[in-house]
Amino acid sequence: MDDAQQIALLRRYEPIIRFTRGEQFFPMDAEAYIRASSLWIKRPSEEPQELVPASALTPETLAQPYEDDFGTVRFLKFVEPLSATEMAAHVLRQRRDDDLHEASFRVGTGRLARVGYASRVVDGLFRVGLLARGRVPGDAATAAALGYRTLMLQGHGHVYHGRVVEESGWVVLQYWFFYLYNNWR
Repeated sequence: MDDAQQIALLRRYEPIIRFTRGEQFFPMDAEAYIRASSLWIKRPSEEPQELVPASALTPETLAQPYEDDFGTVRFLKFVEPLSATEMAAHVLRQRRDDDLHEASFRVGTGRLARVGYASRVVDGLFRVGLLARGRVPGDAATAAALGYRTLMLQGHGHVYHGRVVEESGWVVLQYWFFYLYNNWR
């Protein structure tokens, strides 16, 4: 089977994906994410160090083996989490935009009214703990959403990755969906 036939077969049986209102992330090209990210290394008992800066990273450089000590972790960094002031500014902009677009999705305001007092206390302690360590809920997710929008504005569309494998008389279609961020909450 040649490439044109494989692509036609993949398109004929491509999965249909349904999303809910309020989704911020959709399948995208993994290479666009890699090129927008920087490669970091975290060795035991050391601060993380940048190995390859954003825009210099490619799938080929990412695939190169790096020998290092046991416990060393390599990771990609797409964005820095937002600071408390950046998060507050974003929330204010979002509320202003929501007022302009009343049809946007909102979580119900009575969420805590539907649970007992113990759950409310635990939720309050959790939020105080987040403030004490200088992080606010959603800072990484919001930074990722802003970075994702920037990539989409640069022309990186919604894609899936697929391949066709022929083996022992079987034709197998394999699809991959890459999401920049998993905000499953």
